[in-house]
Amino acid sequence: METKEIHVSILEREMVLSDGEITLSGRLVEGNFPDYEQILPTDCPIHVVADREVFLKAVRRVSLFSDPSTARVQLAIDHGSMELSAHSEEYGDAREAMPITSSDAITLGFSARYLTDALTSMDSEQVRIEMKDPLAAAVFLPVGRSDYTHLNMPMRLQ
Repeated sequence: METKEIHVSILEREMVLSDGEITLSGRLVEGNFPDYEQILPTDCPIHVVADREVFLKAVRRVSLFSDPSTARVQLAIDHGSMELSAHSEEYGDAREAMPITSSDAITLGFSARYLTDALTSMDSEQVRIEMKDPLAAAVFLPVGRSDYTHLNMPMRLQ
């Protein structure tokens, strides 16, 4: 591995990093930012635990059949399994079931892109999804870690 010298310049509200070929700069943004913890749901009685990689691959396969305008994937969750499904007039239907652990049954829909974002940004073997109802925000958490939280809003099912 090659070692490069990096020059760091720190100003009052700006920082610049450069190795001679690439320069990266950033500014300190001031302002009042919303308290993100206020929007995280606290009462989520429905919990699902699934293998993250199996879930991600299933979302990718099923989403190929989703309506291009919504990219919605439906999750039908029961106590021991979750069926992912998608439908479009142009491509037809896709269904795939996978084993899970769940505290209750629920059916809801998510954007395939947002599901993929949540699942690819984790590096845990399992994912825990905490939900309240089909229209409330769901929280995606890596099992065994507390350094990551992904909030995902479900889509209305027709």
